[in-house]
Amino acid sequence: MNFESDMTGTIRAEEARFDSALASVAKYVCSDAGKRFLLLGGGSCSGKTTGAEKLAAMISSFGRTCHALSLDDYYRSLEESVYLPDGTRDVESIESLRLDLLANDLKKIASCEPLSVPFFDFTVRRRVDSARGLHVRPGDVIIIEGLHALNPRITEGIIGREETFYIYLFADPGDGSDRRLIRRLVRDSRHRDSGAVRTFGMWNTVRDSESFTIEPFAAQADISINTFMPYERNVLDPLALPVLKAVAKRSRFYRRAQDMIAKLSGTPPVPVEMIPQNSLLREFV
Repeated sequence: MNFESDMTGTIRAEEARFDSALASVAKYVCSDAGKRFLLLGGGSCSGKTTGAEKLAAMISSFGRTCHALSLDDYYRSLEESVYLPDGTRDVESIESLRLDLLANDLKKIASCEPLSVPFFDFTVRRRVDSARGLHVRPGDVIIIEGLHALNPRITEGIIGREETFYIYLFADPGDGSDRRLIRRLVRDSRHRDSGAVRTFGMWNTVRDSESFTIEPFAAQADISINTFMPYERNVLDPLALPVLKAVAKRSRFYRRAQDMIAKLSGTPPVPVEMIPQNSLLREFV
């Protein structure tokens, strides 16, 4: 039996573990009519988008209508930006969101009023207000997903704790390596026309911000789910290598790239085609 054949069962088992964790949440929420708001948070590249999509589908299959709302759609447009003390645009803290618009919309959702919600276009860095209609009726569930979903400022004074269920996603391989950086290097290169130098340049800021804007609220989560799948090494490491090898010697990140190349080289590759279509790893490839 060849390597790829051996990996088929491994992939199936690792995907099933994540799906089982989400299914347990879906079943619990569907058994408690009082739980109307699911707040799903986590750091960059932790799998929030796919996690929310899968969870919404499961809840719907168990009999409750489920809607989704992304906090990304409440980002400030470029002309509304707030700035950090060093003069750079703040795109990581909760202040980068239009919390006033979000609060107004959550009040309407809580009272089951129909409303129009925005959409943020990242290609032009501008929010389009009233982009789509949304009507969360009594008995429905809504998943609110985003970096700051676990921050109590999102719901305070609007939604009672008894109506909410908090979910924290993280990606920890248990060996001290930063797998989310690998995910982001591959994603940024393949989907955002961004090389390793730009990703490295942003990553320290991202991690510093997470340490005081996201991680302090992880402890209040009702459930924490590790989204790391060991087989992602075989998928993402080979894809990350050419991205890292493109870092020029003159770059201040050259040594960092070389260190990562040494650690990632030699990983037996698994073709992207072997990733299930509904896997969270599809966010990055």
